[in-house]
Amino acid sequence: MSHTRSKEAPRHAGRAKQRNDLGKGWLGKTLAGSLCGLALALIASGFFMLPDTKHNTVYDKYQIAMWMVPPIWLAVLSFSYLFRDALRAWLWLGGASVLGFALFKVLAP
Repeated sequence: MSHTRSKEAPRHAGRAKQRNDLGKGWLGKTLAGSLCGLALALIASGFFMLPDTKHNTVYDKYQIAMWMVPPIWLAVLSFSYLFRDALRAWLWLGGASVLGFALFKVLAP
């Protein structure tokens, strides 16, 4: 009986450690998801408005661009907890924000 327990103990210990790793750095992940998520949501809204910026005759498009920001922001915030640690969340989300902003500046009229 003791021989069986010694085989099972390391397997369960590894699962517990893996679960605890996702919760590490939750404050940094929250800040990264909040700040970079807002930036990514605003950039996505800007890309949505980009084709018809000068001669826009559809006024509903402004409402769609405005209302698409919160769902994108909350999705990025929710997925930010899947990073292994806060540094990776900041690097990936911050890099995506900078890249999106640079691309928007290149494509904007």
